[in-house]
Amino acid sequence: MPYEDTQWALCGFVTEDSVYGLISDVYERILGAILGSALMAVILVYFLVQYATEPVYHLVESVRGGVKGIHGFQESGIQELDELHKVIENLTDTQMQTENQLLEEKERYRIAVESSQDAFFTYKCKEKLLEIVNSKGNDGVWDCGKHPEFLDNDSIHPADKAKLVNAVKSSDGVLDVDFRLQHANGEFQWVNLSGSITFDENKERSRVVGCIHNVHQHKLLEQAQKRKQIYDSITSFYRLGSGLEVVETLCRDDPEGVLVLLEIQQFSKIDERYGLIFGDIILEQFAGLLAKRFQEDGLNGGIYIRAGADQMLIWLPVCTTGPIVSSVQRLEKDFRALTDEKYLSLSLKCGIAVTGSRNSLSEALEQTKTALTAARHGKQEIMFYEELSTVEKACAVDVAFAEVASLERLKEMTLSSIALNLFDRDGDTSVVLDILALKLQEKYHLTDIVITHFNGEYMVNNLLYCWKTWEKKDGWDGMVHCSEKQYQHFVETQEMQQLLTSGESIWKEPLIQPFASGRNDIVFHMTDNGQYSGSIVFRDIDQDVLEKKEECKCLEEISAIIQNRLNLERHDLSAKAKSDFLARMSHEIRTPMNGIIGMTEIALKDGQTEERRIDCLRKIEYSSEYLLGLINDILDMSKIESGKMRLIEEKCNLMEMIQGLRPLLEAKLNENNIQYIADIQLKNHWFMADSLRLNQVLVNLLGNALKYSRPDGHVWLTVRETEEEKGFSNLYFQVRDDGIGIAPEKQQLIFRQFEQADNSENARKQGTGLGLAISRRIVRMMDSDIKLESEPGKGSSFSFNVKLQPVSGEKTTVTSQPEEISFPGKRILVVEDNELNMEIICTILENYGIKTEQAVNGKEAVRRMEESVPGYYDMIFMDIMMPEMDGLEATRTIRNLDREDCKKIPIYAMSANAFDEDVKRSLASGMNGHLSKPVNLQVLEKTLQKVLG
Repeated sequence: MPYEDTQWALCGFVTEDSVYGLISDVYERILGAILGSALMAVILVYFLVQYATEPVYHLVESVRGGVKGIHGFQESGIQELDELHKVIENLTDTQMQTENQLLEEKERYRIAVESSQDAFFTYKCKEKLLEIVNSKGNDGVWDCGKHPEFLDNDSIHPADKAKLVNAVKSSDGVLDVDFRLQHANGEFQWVNLSGSITFDENKERSRVVGCIHNVHQHKLLEQAQKRKQIYDSITSFYRLGSGLEVVETLCRDDPEGVLVLLEIQQFSKIDERYGLIFGDIILEQFAGLLAKRFQEDGLNGGIYIRAGADQMLIWLPVCTTGPIVSSVQRLEKDFRALTDEKYLSLSLKCGIAVTGSRNSLSEALEQTKTALTAARHGKQEIMFYEELSTVEKACAVDVAFAEVASLERLKEMTLSSIALNLFDRDGDTSVVLDILALKLQEKYHLTDIVITHFNGEYMVNNLLYCWKTWEKKDGWDGMVHCSEKQYQHFVETQEMQQLLTSGESIWKEPLIQPFASGRNDIVFHMTDNGQYSGSIVFRDIDQDVLEKKEECKCLEEISAIIQNRLNLERHDLSAKAKSDFLARMSHEIRTPMNGIIGMTEIALKDGQTEERRIDCLRKIEYSSEYLLGLINDILDMSKIESGKMRLIEEKCNLMEMIQGLRPLLEAKLNENNIQYIADIQLKNHWFMADSLRLNQVLVNLLGNALKYSRPDGHVWLTVRETEEEKGFSNLYFQVRDDGIGIAPEKQQLIFRQFEQADNSENARKQGTGLGLAISRRIVRMMDSDIKLESEPGKGSSFSFNVKLQPVSGEKTTVTSQPEEISFPGKRILVVEDNELNMEIICTILENYGIKTEQAVNGKEAVRRMEESVPGYYDMIFMDIMMPEMDGLEATRTIRNLDREDCKKIPIYAMSANAFDEDVKRSLASGMNGHLSKPVNLQVLEKTLQKVLG
């Protein structure tokens, strides 16, 4: 075929309006509809989705707004969506709470770490990185490869390094080990390392986390508790059980040794009287002396045990018993020296036994008890068991290890607390001071304590207490006298109740200088009721005390405690003295009163002869004079003690006064045939002096010499006037006798009130014991003192020096007094409420020819003056203490009456009120004078002559 290899295509053509054209149009319309519908569907879906997702959108936006947005979301009404919101809200709140807690924990951790003394660390084993926190200097991350010193250094105590390394290596994951770590100041302190170790999958250490806590104080307390169980806190010796275990262990290796059992005698009584603290100090000092003595004597290697309250047990390894005896003897001597034996005598008893292969430790202990029992009951203080007799070995053992009664806080107590405790008991102050001085020496390294007491009556500072044996200056009696002027200068320039160094102001002070040792002393001036009462001198003490505020305060407190104890002791003695005074006064007054009453009853009995009645009256007169003398002495003593006695210096003839002494002594001289020898050497006869008080002193001294002189003995009075200086002469007075003398221990006693060297009934009949006390006080007022020298069996000498101003003499004319005086025609008004006194004075006045009228009180006396004519009475004697109106008020009323004679009439008080202030009150009321009862007839006559003569 010609078109065999040809491809053909068949095409047909139609018009647009044909059938085939219509179908194409339909297709286009269908496609347009589909596209329009799709577009409308998309738009519809968009709006539907928008509406449906709006609540979700709000939820998302609220989440984006954080906590505030979530809590501000409003419910959509869609249950699922609202539940979802609640879940999100709860989760958000929980997260915030957790975050806050984490922040708080982190802050607390930071504060805890910063305030803690602990150091925290983390060590990564494989990387060898060490992170340290809160180490105060080493904080940070350290590469231990470059810094090996963090793992291997000398800060760990050599004795604890192996223990620490072993604890880390052997730990199964938990660390807890104590060791000593060196701090920056070079001191090793105990620390605790606690932590944990984590391991990797190969069971190799990967990390160590822990902290280092300072447990030094706890460790020390723990060690102290262990030590307390082993050692006695007072003596630092082993306790009985622990000590015997140590000895038992040592004896297993070498049993040869010596057991020494020492016992302090009467220790329970010491504890009872002075208190447990005092006893603890005694034990502490004894233990120190014991250990020191044995070591100095070569007795080394001993085990010291406190076996009981007052017993010490010492085991000494192989040694002979000879050195032990001498050591114990020296120990007892040292022990006795702790206190003054006059007040507290310390002593020991000792039992010794040998330990060895032949006897066990318990057997040796029983043997020491047996030996101590023998020492207790025997004359020897040290007994060996081997030397005891069979009888002594068989005796019942009365040694038991008493329970230790101790406060066990002595080492923790301050010195001021110790001082307060020691003085709280009623023990001898001297003994307490001895023990307190030991503690002060330990702390302040002083060499001595000297305490003085100032006596304001005598103006003397005397040695009251001295701890060590003090070598006084030759001839010095430990007393420093001063004048009133020197005393005033002292109190004005010295600070009281403060610690003072012994500088120039003290070193040159006469009242203190003799008691000080040098410029390394510290002085504390004591007071009592605001007045200087003495000083405490801490000799050669560490001067750093004053530079350390706490030490200075402590020593001041101790000084104040001593001051208060001494003051209390003096006040107690004063109270006792007052009680004794009242008891003595009761006896002294009753004795003459008994004589007066008894002799009066005898004289009034019927059938008595005139001679017998006269004898009774003379004895009544003697008893009355004695009673009056006693009252006058008491008044003088009261005036002196109250400071109301004053020396009245007037021109006087000293030679005449001295020559007038013999007549006063004549009766006593003749009674015992005593020879009176006066050696008077005066350049001048007239002086300015208080002749009354000077005469009183000489009469008292001479009377005392006569009282204690033997029959046919001698009494010497020596008066010498020596050099003159600045218009004053030095006069020396001495009264000496060859009588019985005075024992040394009583020589200061006789100058006390109501004290006599001779307490026999005969001596008491001859005096009250006030004469010498008054005399010494009067001489002290004259800026001197009475010096006593006496020897029993050889007599006594009392002497003193005074400075008096010589004056020109006056010629005296001796006027002869009439034997009898009379005032006839004179009228006196006697005002007295006591009927007996009224009768006595009226009778005496009538004997002088005087007419008397009586008034029983001041009111009646005023009435009688008002009713009398002017000049009716020549004089009035007025009692002071009366009912209705006393004498002072009556005198003032009479003086104020509108009459001239009432203003001029002599009014004299006649009263038992005899003190100076009573006289002043009388004169101030308008009286002309004052007479004391009982009336002295010589004084009365002089008064009558002056007024009526």
